[in-house]
Amino acid sequence: AEFGLNVTNEAARRAGTHTVRKGETLYRIANQYGVSVDDLRRANRMSRSASIQVGQRLSVPDAESR
Repeated sequence: AEFGLNVTNEAARRAGTHTVRKGETLYRIANQYGVSVDDLRRANRMSRSASIQVGQRLSVPDAESR
């Protein structure tokens, strides 16, 4: 996997929702699921200035339906 950005079978199965944990960023979460930060923001109706909070549940778009 080049740069570790390919979606693994495990990440693909978990796509749907993600609960934010301490230390996570949108960039890290997006890479974990193989989607872009912009796609993650759109799926959650977040502005570019919005921040995420520990415990927040994010909708994760399906990487293959983009």
